[in-house]
Amino acid sequence: MSRGMALAPLALAAALTLAAAPASKLVDAVKNTDKTTTRALLKQKADVNAPDVDGTTALHWAVRLDDMETADLLIKGGANVKAVNRYNVTPLSIACENGTLLAESRRYADEPQLTLADIDTFVEEWEPAAVRDPRPVVFVHGLAGSTATWLLVAAPIAAALGRRVVAIDLAGFGRTPPPESGATADVNTDVVRALVDEMGPCVLVGTSMGGAIVVRVAVEKPALVEGLVLVNPAVPRPRGNLDGLTRQLKLASTLAPRFAQPLLERRAHALGPERFVDSALDVVLADSSELPADVRERLVELATIRHDDDTAMESYVLAAGSLYRYLATAASRDLDLVRVPTLVMHGAEDRMVPVSWVRAVLARRTDWHSREYADCGHVPPLEVADRFTDDLVTFVRDLPL
Repeated sequence: MSRGMALAPLALAAALTLAAAPASKLVDAVKNTDKTTTRALLKQKADVNAPDVDGTTALHWAVRLDDMETADLLIKGGANVKAVNRYNVTPLSIACENGTLLAESRRYADEPQLTLADIDTFVEEWEPAAVRDPRPVVFVHGLAGSTATWLLVAAPIAAALGRRVVAIDLAGFGRTPPPESGATADVNTDVVRALVDEMGPCVLVGTSMGGAIVVRVAVEKPALVEGLVLVNPAVPRPRGNLDGLTRQLKLASTLAPRFAQPLLERRAHALGPERFVDSALDVVLADSSELPADVRERLVELATIRHDDDTAMESYVLAAGSLYRYLATAASRDLDLVRVPTLVMHGAEDRMVPVSWVRAVLARRTDWHSREYADCGHVPPLEVADRFTDDLVTFVRDLPL
């Protein structure tokens, strides 16, 4: 008998043994929503990451079943939110498909929750099933954005970190009205400064214009900023760099609001809320067809609310013009003055802030961490939600105590 024939029965037996291998008892208990057995196994220090034959863990099942209580017990017991099964799916990626799976969203209709810098500010919060760290993660959206920017990532981040996640609508955007003085970048820096004072030490995350705002706050209040995350941040165009020049000239046109505002208002009313949202998404996303339908619906809902608001376009123009002035003056200095741990996340296909601009900043700030996403535009939390979540969670967990 040949050696190969002699080994064949052994190989077959091994394959049959693998195929018939029993699932982890913990996986079975969670899959069957048997909470008594689940708690008993966790008390007995069962391997919380033991997979089923296809690599699916107990946490995969808890998230899939929308069982936040069990998910939190598993995470507290050391469950790996990044465990990959045979289908290359992680618990976090499942959570990203449904922003309410691992943490509870508290959205309070149209009512503002906090008065910040004398402005009634709309707030959206996501609470993990159990708070394991009192320091929140605070999200600040960009120009023309809102709390909807974070819909796909806020709940998974809250659950993975055991921290409250807080997002606001800046003055003049989303559901927060502008003050009489106007919704400038300076006014919204005051709003975020007041928010950080209210929250205490936190991780501060800002995207686009929000990135420029959180840089200013981190420079002024380093003791209250545990870590800084800049997502496709608005940064100055490097000298001699012609990337994005046309887009920058359009931003510069907002320095003349009497000219820019009527043109933008006529375009918005001609398009209507739905087409206006779609035209914007085509610019800011690398592939707008990939955006989940429920997120688009939320954006259209907000655009409809703001469609007949006389202050909406005025707020946009004032914010854009003041942002342009800041980028042309103090922004470079502030970027050099940041003294807190910083992560920069950027889409390689960004048409608004070319990646070459951010690479120039990173060439100076070699102490910063960075992640660059191929096939992603200006809004990574909506385009690459699972990778964004994974990278932000890793950065926060690695912050010094």
